[in-house]
Amino acid sequence: MKRPQRLPRGLGAKLFASHFLVALLGALTMLMATFLITPVFFGSLVGGTEEVTPDSVMGFFERTLLYSLLVAGLAATVTAAVASLLVSRRVVEPLRQVLAATRRIASGRYGERVSVRDADELGKLSESFNAMARALEEA
Repeated sequence: MKRPQRLPRGLGAKLFASHFLVALLGALTMLMATFLITPVFFGSLVGGTEEVTPDSVMGFFERTLLYSLLVAGLAATVTAAVASLLVSRRVVEPLRQVLAATRRIASGRYGERVSVRDADELGKLSESFNAMARALEEA
């Protein structure tokens, strides 16, 4: 009987998933903002007009589309930036911990250890760092 395959749990898979999530959040934000903003812009443009012709409706539509996409694009950019910031902090924090601990060991504090949060490449780096620190401390 075949075992079910596990999803990749390495750093590469996590980075892919995080980038995909940021793109998805940006796209969904843009879509929702467009659906919410378009009727408001179109209603405000058409509402003040007494005579509606096919040409004027096309002009209203073009301006509505432009304004809606500009506002929705701005909202999507802000959402993607916030999501990227949160995700990048999660990836960079273990590296900062190892860097700080490395500096402390270089200054002679051989009892330094770092926490191992995950079993990915960053977790393996932390484990290797801790093994190196133990060997230095014992020497």
